[in-house]
Amino acid sequence: MATVTLTLVDAWELFDPRLSASGDLVTYLRAVLTKSTKWFEATGGSIFLSSIGGIYSLAAQVGPTKLPQDATIHFGVGVAGTAIETGKPMIVNDPRKMPALKGRVKETRESIGSALVIPLVLPETGCVGVLNLSRCKGCTEFDEEDLARARAVAHQVALAVGNKLLLDQAHESGEQLKSVVDSLDVAVCVLDAEGNIQVENARTRTLRMEGVIDQILSRFGREGRHEIDGRVYWVQQSPAASGAVIAVYDLTEHERSREESSRLKRLAEIGQMAAAIAHDIRNPLTGIRTAAQMIPQIPEQAKELADMIEEEVVRLNRLCEEFLELARPMDIKKKRINLTDPVSRVCRLVEREYEAAGVQLRVEFPLESPTIHADAMRIEQAMRNVLRNALQACKPGGAVTVTVDQGQVTVTDDGCGMSQDAVEHAGTPFFTTKAQGTGLGLSNVRKIVEAHKGKLTFKSGEGQGTTVIMQFPIEDSK
Repeated sequence: MATVTLTLVDAWELFDPRLSASGDLVTYLRAVLTKSTKWFEATGGSIFLSSIGGIYSLAAQVGPTKLPQDATIHFGVGVAGTAIETGKPMIVNDPRKMPALKGRVKETRESIGSALVIPLVLPETGCVGVLNLSRCKGCTEFDEEDLARARAVAHQVALAVGNKLLLDQAHESGEQLKSVVDSLDVAVCVLDAEGNIQVENARTRTLRMEGVIDQILSRFGREGRHEIDGRVYWVQQSPAASGAVIAVYDLTEHERSREESSRLKRLAEIGQMAAAIAHDIRNPLTGIRTAAQMIPQIPEQAKELADMIEEEVVRLNRLCEEFLELARPMDIKKKRINLTDPVSRVCRLVEREYEAAGVQLRVEFPLESPTIHADAMRIEQAMRNVLRNALQACKPGGAVTVTVDQGQVTVTDDGCGMSQDAVEHAGTPFFTTKAQGTGLGLSNVRKIVEAHKGKLTFKSGEGQGTTVIMQFPIEDSK
């Protein structure tokens, strides 16, 4: 048999991009086998690739001797399994005479006279497969020269096969990624440095047909919200190596849903407000009507009944004032004030009311009064509402403490407290836990504090009292 000279240049032919890109993995492996059988003057060959758990499955074969398509090699079992275990090429002419194969070979193929088994080992991943070359009976057996050549090219063949596997995996991953991106309801495209689209997904193609993408690129070209032909889009741009990646989100239905949700919420709030107003107006009107009907029947109690009517009228007037105060824009007239001044004035005004109820009012002011820019009258209005609520929450013998620290006013009572749900809704118009309350008092407190760009906080627990914190920005004092 003529000798074929094999060099490393021959092995590097396996890295030819035209070969690795010419077809699927099986086609490529058959090309590897064809070249290998030529190099080693073999009559046939096969390649097994690693699968799972030390098992290698048949991937390709050439030559007259055909293996079953489900043929496998197990690590350390048989001729090829032993070569995989050792990681070194081996010549097998008569496996029964080889000590290294004792007890590992169960049967031999009579049609094969000599075999060259080459493990395909990569330093990073280990043995990725095994290349089996065979010569039929009657042919010249493989010798040490063939073994030396096998050692010389084994690594290059392993690299070539491993490279093809990586390319196929990358291609498969790329196809999967493309499928995922195409399934997104978001337009994604890659632009070059001149702004031309190089890669696009299915949604981009649809929007291009509708003229949306061209308008975005030509008229806008920037991130942000854009309205085109009655629809709303959000454009996001990320820099890329040679251009940019553009993502276009269609927010039309989302914004419509949000608007509808806001509309329904407003209707619910209006309904709740109307019901609360009707309830709070009906009760005084019922009292007024009853008292008015009783005056002719009991003239001797006319004075008492007239006082009752006046009391209910005052109550109605207060309700109207609170509602109007909530509805009209907050007019804040800021000037430099000492925060303790409006707080102390209100505390002095409610002292008798607290004494009559048997509730102690404690006041703790700092030695140096904090100075801020604020509307003193509005702060007094907020303090009256907070102190009224605190008094109503306490029983006789209870106490309310007022402290001022920097730009913060804190009012703490030891009354009945509120549930977590009540804490979350405190300050909401018409939300109240009191039988005779309107929920407008704390709403106006929140409105006053927020008009000063401050923050209103509630801390409470059932049976643990309530703390109301009005924080006014101290930077306004600079």
